[in-house]
Amino acid sequence: MCNTPEIVKRNKDIEHIMHASSNWGLWAQAKRKNKLFSMLVTTDVHECPVQIGAAVDYLNYYDSLDCGICLGDIQQSDFLKTDGSWYYNAIKHAKKPFMSIIGNHDVGNSRNPAISGSSQQAYEKFIRPTDSLSGIEGRDKPYFIKLFDEYKIAIVGLDIYGDPSPVLDDGSYAILRGMITPNQEQVDWLCKTLATIPEGYHLIVAMHTFPYDATVTEGAWSQKGAKIYYPTENPYGDDNMISDIVDAWVRGDKLCADYVPQDTRYLPILHAECDFTSRGEGIFALYAVGHHHKDIQGKCKKYPYQNVVVFPSTANDGWQNYCSDLPREKGTRAEDAITVMSVATDKRQIRLVRIGSNITMDMVERRFCVIEY
Repeated sequence: MCNTPEIVKRNKDIEHIMHASSNWGLWAQAKRKNKLFSMLVTTDVHECPVQIGAAVDYLNYYDSLDCGICLGDIQQSDFLKTDGSWYYNAIKHAKKPFMSIIGNHDVGNSRNPAISGSSQQAYEKFIRPTDSLSGIEGRDKPYFIKLFDEYKIAIVGLDIYGDPSPVLDDGSYAILRGMITPNQEQVDWLCKTLATIPEGYHLIVAMHTFPYDATVTEGAWSQKGAKIYYPTENPYGDDNMISDIVDAWVRGDKLCADYVPQDTRYLPILHAECDFTSRGEGIFALYAVGHHHKDIQGKCKKYPYQNVVVFPSTANDGWQNYCSDLPREKGTRAEDAITVMSVATDKRQIRLVRIGSNITMDMVERRFCVIEY
């Protein structure tokens, strides 16, 4: 290709690893056979258009990449600060499907209604203008399903901030806009949608953070001392609603359960009712999440077969440097921190390759990782 993007030049030494992750050898390129599904993952952009634009440049450049996704936190905390057009302008040159989901900062991350919005409002402002780039037909809510039939991959994107908080007499929200509050409409949608996934498809669930208790897998791909779940962020406690639904789908079984918030004055009791017996057993690959600005590999504590992968922030501002063990430096290859994630469905493997900063503060190399599922 002409006009090689700077992000490609900065990361040329990783190209062969990225091609290996998706089985993109010369024979595969010639025959278009045996290539693995490969997705470019970004998250926690926090109003850094240069970095998200560079990620799209990378996505466009390589034929081995099938799509891209942003796992939330498109903006900083003030919902009214921008009109959201900067995000569309940064990714409008995407030539492949590029999906987006809602993060806690996208709804304001505040108790102040004046600078906050609902998930639907955040979707209308930041994501709906980009839906033409996503390849998702008929979407009008902050959650979606996208099937990649060639690879038998199903991506379900969830909005875990969907239930608006009531306003108290003092004018503040009863519950922080940015706490984990899924709504009943989406729960019903998830149960119905999982039932429609064709047999033999491998499921990836994408959301901004994993809402339940998880066990961190120690190793090069997990930042030392990192935790996946902070219970104070979930007013429903460690209810495991989403992972219960996924488990019923994996087992090809039924689920009928209520999930009670810690304070029923402000949030409703949620009800999950699924019947996957006619569909049969499903294949679950992983939860792909952001939020923590760190690299973390883990497993759902209640269902250890359910993999959780946390991806680092795509932004390279001071906060990212504070949270992450990956040093970031503008003007160098460490300016970037995005991930190519490939799925080897035949081997039941998730393959991760870091594009950009890949040496930790402890001098540990984080170039690639293979996770079994």
